[in-house]
Formats: sequence, C-alpha cells, structure tokens
Amino acid sequence: IAVEGASTSTLSVCIHTPGETCVVPADTTPPTFTAETTTLTTTTITFSEPVDDDDFDGVYWSVSNTLNSPIVDSVAPSGGQTGITSLVLTHSTRPNSDSVSDVTYTPGDLADQASPPNLLAAATVTATDGVAPIVSSAVFTGPSEITIVYDAPAFGSSADYRDNVV
Repeated sequence: IAVEGASTSTLSVCIHTPGETCVVPADTTPPTFTAETTTLTTTTITFSEPVDDDDFDGVYWSVSNTLNSPIVDSVAPSGGQTGITSLVLTHSTRPNSDSVSDVTYTPGDLADQASPPNLLAAATVTATDGVAPIVSSAVFTGPSEITIVYDAPAFGSSADYRDNVV
C-alpha cells in the first residue's frame, strides 16, 4: 500500500501486489477562490483547496467599490494543519451594504500543496453579498405606523409590505 498526499486535501491510496509499480496521478489543478462581503470593511476569500504561503500580503489583493481606494489594508489567514482555507481582507468602507464589489488577485506565490505546487492564477470575482441591510432611518408616520428606510433592499423586490409586522 502506498499513500500519497497525506498532507493535502486529496489523499491517494494505491493498493498493489509486490513488484508492481504504484502510479498516483499528479494534482495539476490550480486552486481557485470565491469571495463574500462580510461587513462594510471586510471581505472573506475562500479557496477551493488548502493553500500554502509564508507571506499573505494585501498587495496581491484589491477590492473594488470602496470609498477610499481598492487597496487591502490587512490580510488575516485562517485554516488548520492542512493549510490555509480562507482569508479575511480588511479594506476601506463600501458605500452601503448592497454595493457590489469585485475582488482581484494579482499573482504572487499562493499555491496549493501539490508537488510540484500549482499557483493561484490571476483572477477577478464578484463577491456575494453577505451583509444585511442597515437601517438608515425610522420615522413614525401615524399612531400605529412606522416607516423604516434601509440602505439596501431588505425584503426582496416588492415595495408593498403591508403584511410585515415590526
């Protein structure tokens, strides 16, 4: 029995009789990433497989549609013994909770744990919206009615919310 890739997300086991050669296919697929806005100033990057890097630097990442610039101020990696599975990018504030941001990675040395490693390619992805709408104002408009204005759509596409109870 030969075990290959025990430290990566893919484990290959080859069972053969003595004298036979065990050939385990090489991992040639580079990692990819998705993005989700988690607050007005943070975006979480999730990798398709664990990655290794000794230097997680914001210089390789940018987040569009922020008030000051697309520059990433800091990067916080997370993961376990099998490698880094996600990053939290901290950046300047987005205009509102519904604004759409694109996250761009410029090639650095992020790679999976294959041997030889596969580098993460340059890419731009649109971050999914993970930020709840924020109340902009709340005004009493009658003895038993209040009008609440959010900075983004809060209940879908319909403008008639008579059945909603606050």
